[in-house]
Amino acid sequence: MAGDDNELRKLSPSPVDEDEFIDLEANAAEISRHGPQARRPWWKRPGLGLSGGHWDSWLTSVQKYSTIGPTIFLGLHFANTSVIPLVTRSIPESESYLLLTREIYQAPAFEHALLTVPVIAHVLSGTLRRILRQRRHARMFGITPGKKPTSVGFGSQDKVGYALILLLGTHVVVNRVVPLYVDGGSSSVGLGYVSYGLQKAPWFMNLGYAALIGATVCHFVGGTAFHFGWRNVLEWSGRGQISAERGKSDADSSVSANRHSRRRRRWLIASGLATTLAVTWLAGLKLIADNRSFLSWEATEWDRLYKSIPILGKYIFSS
Repeated sequence: MAGDDNELRKLSPSPVDEDEFIDLEANAAEISRHGPQARRPWWKRPGLGLSGGHWDSWLTSVQKYSTIGPTIFLGLHFANTSVIPLVTRSIPESESYLLLTREIYQAPAFEHALLTVPVIAHVLSGTLRRILRQRRHARMFGITPGKKPTSVGFGSQDKVGYALILLLGTHVVVNRVVPLYVDGGSSSVGLGYVSYGLQKAPWFMNLGYAALIGATVCHFVGGTAFHFGWRNVLEWSGRGQISAERGKSDADSSVSANRHSRRRRRWLIASGLATTLAVTWLAGLKLIADNRSFLSWEATEWDRLYKSIPILGKYIFSS
């Protein structure tokens, strides 16, 4: 026994590569499908138990496929507010394309089916998944008496997503809710309306739109990469990764170097794509902000709408 103990080799506690193990969170449904619960009807299988795999599978599907409608809208909106203005170099000419697509995605029932319901479903399913993971984490690892229970951490994708709720909500209030409440519709809201707001309150509006565009692009790119198997692509940190690999054996260092190189390559691709989309969108927004080809009666109408915004209109657009 002593000889056997001496032959044991101490291994470095290096993390397992993300591509080399089964993700219990993402594959809980696949695991439970072949287990003893597979022969039971779905309504009799445990939902909020130790694994919660059944509910996690449903919520994951809802969170994934609820992005189809918003992705279609995002593509149309990106074209109308960035690509077309950059190509035509004319805001009045670009307005015609915006009005054309608005008839599609702002139809009374289609707008809610394309945007409202999917966005709400996406947020709720993500929040419920986090609650289930927190509950499962507590059941698996227990709670130490007298100490605050550990929680499932927030990644960059989660933080950007929750920040996007506030930014997107403000955008909807300014461009949809206020015009609907004041004028009964959004017929007067277009690129000229955005241009006037950027000139009326340049600091606030530019920072707001920059934050909205940055959060939208990062969340979209990160979410798309996640569904294709690239997890946490926006969280790579070169200096921290390199310092963490020092002091390991040659074999461990080789595996870690390959892992580090792969993560770095994915981070560069995702970050490059997000940066390209954001810069293109901001360039189109800059062109819209420089537009001054609107009539006096249009400026009067837009000024009335901006001043009707709750809280913001009184302090930011009152001058």
